Amino acid sequence: MHPLETNVIHNDSTSVTFLGAYETPDAQAVTLTHGYNKDHRPDCKQIVFGLNITADGDVPLSHPLYDGNQADVTTHIPNWQHLRELLDQEDFIYVADSKLCSMENLNTIAEHGGRYITVVPRNVSRSQRLSATRA
Repeated sequence: MHPLETNVIHNDSTSVTFLGAYETPDAQAVTLTHGYNKDHRPDCKQIVFGLNITADGDVPLSHPLYDGNQADVTTHIPNWQHLRELLDQEDFIYVADSKLCSMENLNTIAEHGGRYITVVPRNVSRSQRLSATRA
């Protein structure tokens, strides 16, 4: 057995573009729909595909799927909660892009003993940054 290093988990998401007509027969399946398309194809439907990997980048842990119009900023709390259950721990470092950087996301993780690393977007003011670091 090879133990996985799960003290740091990296998360990223992208859109997966679909061409043609698709039906969703399963009501619990993710919905192919129009959203912010990272392939710059607003004419196409899509889903949002997330990926969680170990810090060394060698082992994918999970791959959450979301409806095509799901905003990335709203995927982090359910994803982090899923990882807490999967890993049976809360103190891993969650690394994600600037879409993690919302007060709701950061506070939720911090309030549950989690830690995170993210990029602060340029449009966040200095006073917002200071209040976030004090929380």
